[in-house]
Amino acid sequence: MKNFRIFTNSFYSIILPFKVYFNSDFKPKLLASIFIFLFLFSIFEYIFNLNKDFGIVGVISIFLIPFLVIVFLLAKHKKNYEFVKSKFFWILSFLILLILIANDEMKISIWIARSFIPMILVTILMSFQDDFRTYYPIVPLDKPEIGYVATLKWVLAFEIFYVLAFIATEWFFRGFIIREFESFIGKESILLMVPLYVSIHFGKPFLETISSMFGGFVLGILSYYTGNIRGGVFLHIGIALTMEMMGFYWIRNLS
Repeated sequence: MKNFRIFTNSFYSIILPFKVYFNSDFKPKLLASIFIFLFLFSIFEYIFNLNKDFGIVGVISIFLIPFLVIVFLLAKHKKNYEFVKSKFFWILSFLILLILIANDEMKISIWIARSFIPMILVTILMSFQDDFRTYYPIVPLDKPEIGYVATLKWVLAFEIFYVLAFIATEWFFRGFIIREFESFIGKESILLMVPLYVSIHFGKPFLETISSMFGGFVLGILSYYTGNIRGGVFLHIGIALTMEMMGFYWIRNLS
């Protein structure tokens, strides 16, 4: 009975942020319009490959266009254009976009624990997609032409820094961006974070990019109402390392 009570309390603590979010001025049309736009823009990006085939202009476009469209949708649905009149909002937006564009151009690598097992299973199923097999593992493999050998020492060192990059990613998106934009648009800062988070996934397997749309939204709600990013850190590290292991699995079994 005690264990059941602990389980129900834990489950309720996970559900509570979503209950609060959807009970406070929920706008289903706004959410639908944002997700539909991001889905269509993702398809557009994977067809025309702006990120890789159009140089710096393409890189700027994949961040700037979704961000500006979501700003417009938020202002339109809120019927409040005050935040877009603030020069500090645009200064903050410019700095965040500049960081993301610079990060992408320089090619810098960058559910809660109880949801860990289902998400790992989904990740394993996704690994059967052809685009997944050609993208993972991230760790550099043997390159005889330059004399590099992927020894266990180098692989472990890379994976440690890879994990640290995800901690930084969670802090930046679910911490910094949400908290800074919150002073301008309140809880809608979660929605303004989502297009930026989706944009950093362009170039990865398509299903991973689409899932980042919903994953970013869910983790944004958890971060906003709990005041911490632990859920995102656990999820990101678990999925990232599972993708690496499945990448190694396919290399070993297809070679």
